[in-house]
Amino acid sequence: MNPQQLLQTAITQHQTGQLIEAEMLYRQVLTAEPDNFNALHLLGLIALHREDYAEAAKLIGKAITIKSDAAPPYYNLGIALQGLERFEEAAQAYLRAIEIDPAYAEAHNNLGNVLKAQHQPAAAEACYRQALAANPNYADAFSNLGNSLLEQRRLEEAAQAYRQALKIDPNLALARHHLNSLEHVNTERAPADYVSQIFDDYAEHFDRHLTESLGYKMPRMVADALREQPLPPKLDVLDLGCALACSGWKCMTGPTSWWAWIFPRR
Repeated sequence: MNPQQLLQTAITQHQTGQLIEAEMLYRQVLTAEPDNFNALHLLGLIALHREDYAEAAKLIGKAITIKSDAAPPYYNLGIALQGLERFEEAAQAYLRAIEIDPAYAEAHNNLGNVLKAQHQPAAAEACYRQALAANPNYADAFSNLGNSLLEQRRLEEAAQAYRQALKIDPNLALARHHLNSLEHVNTERAPADYVSQIFDDYAEHFDRHLTESLGYKMPRMVADALREQPLPPKLDVLDLGCALACSGWKCMTGPTSWWAWIFPRR
């Protein structure tokens, strides 16, 4: 098959979820045509799907150097840069997508998420409202708007935003949980999806947050104290203080786990 036929076959496989096969064909296209915009961009999307943000940013960035007048590649580049916590660059990518397509609701929404991550809730709020102006049925944007209003302590407005989000999508666990809190509705437990999302979001920066932001030193102090004691070469250890929370493939364990510092695995 020629490169165009390979590309069309790859796109069909991509659309039907055959990502490994699609990736192989995209790479064959790039072997023949290294500057094929579509192959680079779509291969970048596969990298995004597996959360390989560095590879996605490289591929989509190269695609943009070949064709720079389309909004979706800038939006997807923003997602990759956001995953790398390169927030300033992600914001610029989203702004470029919006410049090309002012009604790009997802780009407005994600720009709001970047600004919120940079502790700018008022600026994030403006972005979520722009997203909703472009798409009034955007449930996630309503939920994110509620989060930004909640952070600004505008509680009744936040509650109204969560109500709108849930009216569109009743399955938004985070919005439901926050609305229950604002309306003083007691539940037996937080929704499982909410707990999973909290720990998934926290997993990426758990160690850094505990040690750098919270100044958590207890594991290190215990480790230092034990190293001064005459310990036997082998110990049976019961870990009662390990920070362990798993959801999906992400798992929070790490140097802040009590025994990871004291007795590294061999």
